[in-house]
Amino acid sequence: NGFSAEKLRRRLANTPLNPDLKLGKVRFDFVPDRGAQAETGLFDKISVRVDGAEFRGFPLGSLAAELEQIQLNLPLLDETGELQVLSMGRLTPHVKVDADKLRGFLMNQAGKYLTDAKIVLDNNRVKIDCMSRYGLSAGVTVGLELNREEGYIFQRIERIKIGWFRVPRFLYKHFADRRHSLLSGPGMPFDLNIRSLELQGNVLKIN
Repeated sequence: NGFSAEKLRRRLANTPLNPDLKLGKVRFDFVPDRGAQAETGLFDKISVRVDGAEFRGFPLGSLAAELEQIQLNLPLLDETGELQVLSMGRLTPHVKVDADKLRGFLMNQAGKYLTDAKIVLDNNRVKIDCMSRYGLSAGVTVGLELNREEGYIFQRIERIKIGWFRVPRFLYKHFADRRHSLLSGPGMPFDLNIRSLELQGNVLKIN
């Protein structure tokens, strides 16, 4: 019984996660790489690298993340193969997705309702315009701004359009502006470390 660092790498790499999530080659690195951590399940940091991932048919490309002050339930992993995170201090994701992939995902998920969709990522805004199978067009523009000092992402809905009619902002302003906290709290038991958020040139890039 018990885990060496290498045994834990192999077990984690072969542990099924979300059934909707397909992963390519996965590598786990423990920092620092100490055998005692593999025995207790408590790590300063685990770095994860995925060469090719897909969620519900949507290609995510290569992904990476750092998970800090993390504790795994090793007895459960050893007995059942189930991965359970008991606690985590901070998660740092690294994501890069282009607009064409987002459009493909949207059409894959809502294609039975839509005939076409256009997504533009630029100037820290997401602009989506769609045409339904019933001949009705709709569009929305959302601005995103990262506030690193206070730890939140500010979302502002700037445009909602249905057909030729642009919905006056006062009709939806009560939910148009929102702060999404990156700090631990109800519903998110860890800090989300986002150092940079860019939407430029039809590419979304996080960190």
